[in-house]
Amino acid sequence: MTRYKVFDKDIETFFDAPHGSDVWVGLDLGRPVNIGKIRFFPRTNENRIHTGDRYMLYYWDGGQWQLLNEQVATGYLLHFQAPNAMYYLHNVTSNQKGDYFVIIDGEQKWY
Repeated sequence: MTRYKVFDKDIETFFDAPHGSDVWVGLDLGRPVNIGKIRFFPRTNENRIHTGDRYMLYYWDGGQWQLLNEQVATGYLLHFQAPNAMYYLHNVTSNQKGDYFVIIDGEQKWY
């Protein structure tokens, strides 16, 4: 059952409740403890930046996709100097399908 995936330390797995209401997951630590931190990871298609992976950023020039630049991720963020356009980011290392996005008022909008 997927309830065991809640605490399996794999951010690609998740608990898929059998119905949408009155469902919860708890953790019995066996004794009272102080909790100093909680980390929550929303569901993901694992399409995120991986340290050490090589990425290619393309932009749409109105007629075709153009390679803007490529870089190896040194953390979970990539920094590119790019024109105002629609972009496509491709993870070359995993060859995983990328996502299309634009920047509007400094914020990424994914398509």
